[in-house]
Amino acid sequence: MDKVRPYLKWRWLTINNIDYEFTDYTMIPNVPIRYKVAGSLTLERKLNTQIPDEDQAIEW
Repeated sequence: MDKVRPYLKWRWLTINNIDYEFTDYTMIPNVPIRYKVAGSLTLERKLNTQIPDEDQAIEW
């Protein structure tokens, strides 16, 4: 829980062993930009427990 706003609940999700490649064709016209990601990813979510619908309770 958050000390300043005690109605917030914190959640973390870790995804291990990501190996992902992506080509972006939209950033610069006619210039493909390639991305490669490898490793782990941790996501943090702050949930407002005062909102009953969990997908609406996420604070960004």
